[in-house]
Amino acid sequence: MSGISGELQRGKVTRREVLKTGVSAAAGASSFFIAGRLSRARAAKGEVVICGWGGSLQEAERKAFFQPFEQETGIKVVETSPTDYGKLKAMVLSGNVEWDLVDAGDRHLFAGIQEGLLDKLDYGAVNTKDFLPQAVNPYGLGIFYWSTNIGISTRGTRKRPRTWADFYNVKEFPGARAMRSTSFDNMEIALMADGVPLDKIYPLTPDKIDHA
Repeated sequence: MSGISGELQRGKVTRREVLKTGVSAAAGASSFFIAGRLSRARAAKGEVVICGWGGSLQEAERKAFFQPFEQETGIKVVETSPTDYGKLKAMVLSGNVEWDLVDAGDRHLFAGIQEGLLDKLDYGAVNTKDFLPQAVNPYGLGIFYWSTNIGISTRGTRKRPRTWADFYNVKEFPGARAMRSTSFDNMEIALMADGVPLDKIYPLTPDKIDHA
């Protein structure tokens, strides 16, 4: 969305071009906007439907992206939430797509590409000059990153883990652990603990995961 706004400031994107371009989906180690299809009815009304995660994140996106976009283009942003990959898939397969733009995780982006659910973005209308190269995908544009860190209790005098290798070493660093109940993030953590260099973690191929 930032890239679109930059082009608009230079007068390179018209309402017609934005509506023609469609969307992208935003979110795991990073968040993406991924591409959907605008209905003719909504395009005629000059509006775009964006699905986000809700809460304070969507409130921030509203102030940073949606409201400036509306002011610059005259296109109304209709918001909905939350992001749900199962619903996205059902909408595409049924031919009844309600969302034009969805803020989704990188895992959703890669799954959507594999299952043929997404449209490519028109990068002729999206300026990616200020984006990291890793954030630019044919089907989605990464808009933010986050990290998963080790939180340690300061109670007691026992040794505390400082690295992911330490985290898995329950012999030298005894105590309870807590991890999120999904595979994403945990796979990267296991690979880093096993000594895989950061630049070699992706793609998460089965041989790497089995080795970890």
